Amino acid sequence: ITIIERKLIMNVTSIEQLKNIAKGQVVEILGWGEEPFICRLKRPSLLSLVGSGKIPNPLLSAAYILFNGPQNTKDVISLSERHELLTIIAKESLVEPTYQQLEEMELELTDAQLTEIWNYSQVGVNALVSFRKKQQYNENNKNKSKIQGKAK
Repeated sequence: ITIIERKLIMNVTSIEQLKNIAKGQVVEILGWGEEPFICRLKRPSLLSLVGSGKIPNPLLSAAYILFNGPQNTKDVISLSERHELLTIIAKESLVEPTYQQLEEMELELTDAQLTEIWNYSQVGVNALVSFRKKQQYNENNKNKSKIQGKAK
């Protein structure tokens, strides 16, 4: 099929498909222990969050750097700014359970969970796969030193 043929056979996304997209997607992220955390996430628009004021003015510079990456050595995000931004994204991304429901259960998202939710919000499920591979590589390296120590 050529590009022209593909364009001719494209169909408009149905309202039913859009409703399903709006519900979010069930994904697996790191849990608080051995068990993964299965949740429903959606991908909010960072620009909409800025436009609606959900990202406050003092964080706009940090949001720009987080969204676009640092452009020079002066583009630095403090840990508190990063935490605040990732929390805002998590609040907007979590559909089921909601962020508020987790707070009511006194469950705080871990740094890794916040990062996974951020990655998902920007790239989708594929971001979680690559994040998981990096995480597994890091875990394997930690175990490597323990095993080498035992072998001596």
